[in-house]
Amino acid sequence: MITNAKIISIGTNPADYHRKITERCTPDYSISSSDIHEFALCPAKYKSGAEEDVESNSLLFGSLLDCLLLTPGQLDSRFAVQPETYINDKKETKTFNNNSNTCKKWIEDHSDKTIITFGKLIEVRIAADKILEDETIASFIKQSDTQVFISATWKDEGTGLEIPIKALIDLLPREDSEYSSCLADLKSTRDASPINFNRFVFSFGYHIQAAFYLDMINAVKDSRDTFCFIVQENKKPFQSGKRILHVDFLDMGRNEYQAALSNYCKCLKSGFWPSYDDTDEAVQGWSTCFPESWMEGKRMFDVKYLFK
Repeated sequence: MITNAKIISIGTNPADYHRKITERCTPDYSISSSDIHEFALCPAKYKSGAEEDVESNSLLFGSLLDCLLLTPGQLDSRFAVQPETYINDKKETKTFNNNSNTCKKWIEDHSDKTIITFGKLIEVRIAADKILEDETIASFIKQSDTQVFISATWKDEGTGLEIPIKALIDLLPREDSEYSSCLADLKSTRDASPINFNRFVFSFGYHIQAAFYLDMINAVKDSRDTFCFIVQENKKPFQSGKRILHVDFLDMGRNEYQAALSNYCKCLKSGFWPSYDDTDEAVQGWSTCFPESWMEGKRMFDVKYLFK
């Protein structure tokens, strides 16, 4: 059960939201939807602290796109554009490179920001302009508060524990807008086609995020029932898409996040964090690998093709 929900800030710098004040897997650690998804996959791995991904090109694209569309005033405070050239000790103009002491000094001086190239900034600006060509998306953004930070408490019935939880909502349409029953999240992806994005929703736990965010904002004051995704491909021509999550996906996400939080509290109370094979389905600690229906169908097709 979600209690004590409140809006902490609007126009939040994501760094403030993601800042870890307490150690994960402790009663005071504030759980996010990404924590829930990661924990549900394997509690033991989550507790061990899975190695964080190095900021890839796609993650950088998404972070910069979010900033340009949702909080453009934070661009200069969060990102530093790397010079294309520098002047060496001989007063020669050289291409910026990490071997030069001058370049190393510039990078060190801007270590508190995400460093991007001028080319990347132009690329993502083009993508941001492209997405705003869609009048519905542009209207949705214009009528919304952005980067809304919510904190709350999860009161667990099974263990009696109360733990902090949090959410960062990309787009919260204002109450007087035509989208007042909605929330939205901005996603950049390699493929925005409906069938593939559908699979991304399940694989990356977007349905968990959606149900969690809706329940968080409704615990504050609202009555919202629709979760939207504004989707844009991270490669030219930066095609965009608009998706509404079906109620079945929301119900699935709600069941998953509530079960995960309940299990998380059990782990906190017992000190036992199960691994992949600590399940009812495992046989003497061994999990069984079995073919899924789509694999069977593809294998039969392949055999027929090979012997055609």
